[in-house]
Amino acid sequence: MKVTYSQDADVLMIVMSKKKLDDSYQKENMIVQVASDGEPVIIEILNASKFLQQAVTQLPKKVIQSILPPSFPSFAQKTK
Repeated sequence: MKVTYSQDADVLMIVMSKKKLDDSYQKENMIVQVASDGEPVIIEILNASKFLQQAVTQLPKKVIQSILPPSFPSFAQKTK
């Protein structure tokens, strides 16, 4: 799994596998790209800074530090 963050686009991308993409689905600020077997391959979170600012208030600090890429702005002071 690889997690990257584009500060310019404010998009958090989680690459789950290297399978060939077959389709994609969008629900609000999330795009899930799937393989032909329906397995999620890439998850993109749009407006990631807003999403994660809300998430860090609910998740333990260790979890946040393990999933956020180094390029993401620090919200450590807001975590549990």
